[in-house]
Amino acid sequence: MQALPTALAKPAEEYTSFNQLVVQQLEEALSAVKSKLDAELQTFDTAEKATAKEAAQDAYNKAKEAYESAHNEHEEAVKSTAAAKEAVRQAEDAQNSFDADMREVASKMDEANEALAAFKSGPLETFTELKNKETPAEPAEQVIFTELKNK
Repeated sequence: MQALPTALAKPAEEYTSFNQLVVQQLEEALSAVKSKLDAELQTFDTAEKATAKEAAQDAYNKAKEAYESAHNEHEEAVKSTAAAKEAVRQAEDAQNSFDADMREVASKMDEANEALAAFKSGPLETFTELKNKETPAEPAEQVIFTELKNK
């Protein structure tokens, strides 16, 4: 290594066999260092790649779970929306038919009130008048005559 500065100070065409030997040893030493560094980089790259791959796989798995969860929630929301729309439609139908239903109920109530009034003024009134009356006793002569006739 001590001869290296002297050997490299000359142009390559003026190298002596000693200078060429020094340069060759330098190239071999540099090649060995380069091989060692390449091996370390390869190991480092492999470990780094494995770590990066694991991190990427974890991120992918989390994203996939989040997607599936969001997809399921979306499907549930779509079903809930459809059910809510159906409930709104039924409520609107009920609201739209409310007036007609109430007219029908009022008409039936009027008919029932008329029937009740007719009952009160007819059969109930007659019953009330007759319930307090006593049946007159049959005359005695008629009872004897009826008994003789039946014999």
